[in-house]
Amino acid sequence: ENMNKNERSMVASYIAKHTELTHHQIANTLKLGYSTITRIAMEFAVKREVGKRVQLNYELLDQDIKLEQE
Repeated sequence: ENMNKNERSMVASYIAKHTELTHHQIANTLKLGYSTITRIAMEFAVKREVGKRVQLNYELLDQDIKLEQE
């Protein structure tokens, strides 16, 4: 994955334009490694909104643990 600065710049533009995609999805689409996408994003300071994170529901977790113990 030896790319010149112009190629890396094009990838950075793609990352910036496709905010709906994760770095993993972009890597798969462009047939590049995830770490390459992340490195290029860092190199060109591509800032993206943080995606939704799964929040742990402790009530459900407690229920599951109680069910397993029964």
